[in-house]
Amino acid sequence: MNTLILVNQQHAYPVNAPQDLVLVYVDYPNILMEREAAQACARLIEQIDGWWHIVPVSSWRSFAEQQKIYRDSLRDNGREFTQPYVAWPGCSEHQTGLAIDLGLRQPDIDFIRPSFPNEGTCQEFLKLAPMVLLSVTQKGKKTSLASPTSRGTSAM
Repeated sequence: MNTLILVNQQHAYPVNAPQDLVLVYVDYPNILMEREAAQACARLIEQIDGWWHIVPVSSWRSFAEQQKIYRDSLRDNGREFTQPYVAWPGCSEHQTGLAIDLGLRQPDIDFIRPSFPNEGTCQEFLKLAPMVLLSVTQKGKKTSLASPTSRGTSAM
């Protein structure tokens, strides 16, 4: 797979693009990513013994799943909340298989905005992998670098 991909409202991801999806970690059977991304993510988390503190919240999503997430968030949270945090169906990096939302292991995890504080194991992960932390401007028009406390980490 070509890992240089631009996915946004102006550049939708093809619905039926071929993908080589595998489990990121055996304990999470619903968390799939493209093979190389899954291996890299698992290696990073294992390197800091992070599976005790970091959980994969969401990864690869089909067009239909992204459509349901967007529709449900609109219904439950309204447009003002949904637009900055939930990508339009066809316009989510998750549909590429290269993105993952990680969160701090805790009893209640916000699916849309998982906590990933810049401390403890989460901080160790960020030191090891200064990856792109996605944030969205208030108008929901572009993604930018953000502090890890603003939302869970996403992308590999």
